[in-house]
Amino acid sequence: MSHAVLFAQSEPDHLIVVVGSALGVSNTYIAEAEGYFAAQNIEIEHATVGSTTDAEAIALLLSGEVDVLQASWTPALFNAVERGAELKVVAVPTYNDPESCPYAGFAVAAGQAENFDMESLRTSPVAISNGIAQYYLDKWLMSGGMRLNDVMLENMTTSARLEALVSGTVTLSYLTEPLLSRGVTEFGIEVLVGFNEIVPDASLSVLLFGPNILNREDDVAVRYLTAYLQGARQFNEGPTERNVEILSPALEMEPELLQQICWIRFRENGLLNTDTALDYIDWLNEQGLLDAPLSVDEFYDPSYVEQAYERLIAMAAPEATATMAE
Repeated sequence: MSHAVLFAQSEPDHLIVVVGSALGVSNTYIAEAEGYFAAQNIEIEHATVGSTTDAEAIALLLSGEVDVLQASWTPALFNAVERGAELKVVAVPTYNDPESCPYAGFAVAAGQAENFDMESLRTSPVAISNGIAQYYLDKWLMSGGMRLNDVMLENMTTSARLEALVSGTVTLSYLTEPLLSRGVTEFGIEVLVGFNEIVPDASLSVLLFGPNILNREDDVAVRYLTAYLQGARQFNEGPTERNVEILSPALEMEPELLQQICWIRFRENGLLNTDTALDYIDWLNEQGLLDAPLSVDEFYDPSYVEQAYERLIAMAAPEATATMAE
């Protein structure tokens, strides 16, 4: 399938992006492979950093070394904005679809889910990581009259969290795909509660623009997001033969595993659920992790993705399709 360039421009815009290799960044790889970026006269270069959830990755964006950063929600993001940093959340990639399977959640050992007693966590450790998972744990604990300070937390690496659960070292473990499905298939672990049940419709990650793009006067931001949303739409078709063909090498995941795991949902219009975002900010502030609470307008600018979504609608119109085919 070909995708016609919608305008004339001599040289493509070269953008350096940081997206990582999790399933939640798949739309970027799809948009690149299918020529959606090329159709918008954009070529992307992938930059690799150790983590997309810490201040170092945000510093690369602010310094201009990279143009686009896809990252998890992090206090570093909000604190950078509070200190005057020139960055904006411009789109939401993935979200907690309450009707979908759990891409991330808290799991227990085989046979433990049905009669699980939350009170047991007062004396048995929870395998978790620093970051937004602790927000989800706290929100879930609140439903049973408990809080984070009532339980024992053990910060562990991703693989160690599954190993600890299987070995019985911990009672509850925070897991995401693909380890979640691997644990279910190989060890019989059970998902006790998914993130999509704890905070439905909340964003799991964000797309950030820094000064390189925010200070441009052309429409490169809108063109980038147009291709980005096209990739999201295609990803939401699920593990089709073509999607698996693209993502298996990009994510370094075997095709069989890709077809087995839960496919997270992308927000096809790219818009943020501001209520859930503000709830997370309130929680971070309560935990003493923010310099100060922020209003939505301070960190979020939906104008680019709104324009991109309008372009996608226009591109799908019969007259636009006919023009592109000529």
